[in-house]
Amino acid sequence: DGGAVRASLEADAAGVDPPNPPTLHRRHTPRHSAGPADHHADMAWTYMLECGDGSYYVGSTRDLDQRAWEHGIGRGSRYTALRQPVRLVWAQEFDNIGEAWQMERKLS
Repeated sequence: DGGAVRASLEADAAGVDPPNPPTLHRRHTPRHSAGPADHHADMAWTYMLECGDGSYYVGSTRDLDQRAWEHGIGRGSRYTALRQPVRLVWAQEFDNIGEAWQMERKLS
């Protein structure tokens, strides 16, 4: 829906390639399913978080704002929960979760 995370990404990462991190943890997490009334049901994101220990985490989701919030409060994954704080450093939107997952695989 165009929340604060998405606006921040457009301002901070426009035209910038994702960093090439030395340590990368990957997890495919299409946890959010959209109902028939959701017109963005097929849109998806690949995202990268920088963890408090300097490592990076890459994932994919259908709801970037929700997923970033979950990681931020320690509920996104065990990996990021143990490496707080986390910061969203890059994201790219795709037409469907399959394309987002393919990008996630390329980055890992």
